[in-house]
Amino acid sequence: MQRQTHDSDDTVRKQGFRRWAGTTILVLMIVLCLGTLAWFNHTANQTSAPNRPKNMVQDEGAQNGATGDSSAAMETDIEEANSIAVSPPSLDEAIGLATRYLVRSCQANGRFVYENHLDPQTKIHPQYNLLRHAGTIYALAMAHKHQPNEETRDAILRASRYLQNYIEPVEQSGHDLLAIWSDPALTGTPGERQVKLGGVGLGLIALLSAERLEPGLTPRDDLVQLGKFVQYMQKDDGSFYSKYLPSEGGPSENWVSLYYPGEAALGLVMLYEYDGDTTWLESAARAIGYLARSRRDRISSPPDHWALLATARLVPHLDKLTDAPSENALSRHTIAVCKTMTAKAEEGYYDPVLTGCLTGDGRTTPTATRLEGMLAARTYMSEPDEWCNRIDHCIEQGINFLLRAQVHSGQFEGGMPRAIATWHTGYSEYDKKFNHRAGEIRVDYVQHALSAMIAHRDHTTLR
Repeated sequence: MQRQTHDSDDTVRKQGFRRWAGTTILVLMIVLCLGTLAWFNHTANQTSAPNRPKNMVQDEGAQNGATGDSSAAMETDIEEANSIAVSPPSLDEAIGLATRYLVRSCQANGRFVYENHLDPQTKIHPQYNLLRHAGTIYALAMAHKHQPNEETRDAILRASRYLQNYIEPVEQSGHDLLAIWSDPALTGTPGERQVKLGGVGLGLIALLSAERLEPGLTPRDDLVQLGKFVQYMQKDDGSFYSKYLPSEGGPSENWVSLYYPGEAALGLVMLYEYDGDTTWLESAARAIGYLARSRRDRISSPPDHWALLATARLVPHLDKLTDAPSENALSRHTIAVCKTMTAKAEEGYYDPVLTGCLTGDGRTTPTATRLEGMLAARTYMSEPDEWCNRIDHCIEQGINFLLRAQVHSGQFEGGMPRAIATWHTGYSEYDKKFNHRAGEIRVDYVQHALSAMIAHRDHTTLR
């Protein structure tokens, strides 16, 4: 009898354990299902219309009395815009808006208003960058060639004379050299007075562009001595030192720039076109040759638009050189760089607002510079049509993106904000600093967009 009682107790305990285990498993399954459902809802919210990136330009229009569309209407408008090739008249209008913004920004002394912001409450910190100043002169010279205008011409000449104020001797070099010096008092950044290779390269590009409008604006000897400084900074293998620091007694190995070599090479090719001295061309060819060799075995090449701009300017002169990079090497390098530039676009876009943005995050200038590079490449590429068609598709979408991002009315009409949209907190890309800077309009943002739009206009005209 006692044994039967023990057996009965064991049965009751087992049944209780099974009920407890079953209940626990059921609760865990419910929790897992609820968690999965919440994850799906979060993912859906990230791509739903109400949570889409908040368009900066639409907000600017609203601040100027315009009424905004609903999210659904905006999505339809964007999708329609992205499916249509940019018309020459709309492109010309955008070019004119950007040009007039930069002309308005050029003050009486030739210095540009470096930065504005769509949010009037945002404080602008005093700073300046001579490289971007020179790049803006280059873009305005392109604009004047495309749409000749006396106000544009005057702005180019004022800005060029301002740039000339920073051309000074490089006394420690032991050579008869001139350079464009970056002074902390001007730049608003800490550090010593120095020379940036890109500053001299872009300085040559800017001053030689202005020289076509007013021959003799910059003394010939000054342009030659700037070119000699670029050659002084070049190493035997064709690469460059990026900075000249007096505290280090000359060229510095402490920092390497991605873009300075291409800027320097383009400046040298333009200097050859100015005075016919083939030594400038030889130095430029060695620089481009080095970039092509050094990137040959990389998994991916950097999106170096200045290298492609320099290559496009160099290619017509290759027959003047006895030791030029092979067309095959230049072609391989160009395709590798363009593949990097188009990679994000070929992944696709999860939001119509971002269609055409070649970095996928809504920023405008990286898209504009990639467009500049690809459009330069299309002037000399002789690859199969399929590859060129892929690049042309990315270019068309990218130009559409820039036209949508451009400010079309109000105080900053023609300006180009840093990003087309701010991010909602539900997006993985959300970043408070990114959103704060999204409405920032700097001269280089406008300059690169303008250069890309003009290059596209020229490309479509030639086609």
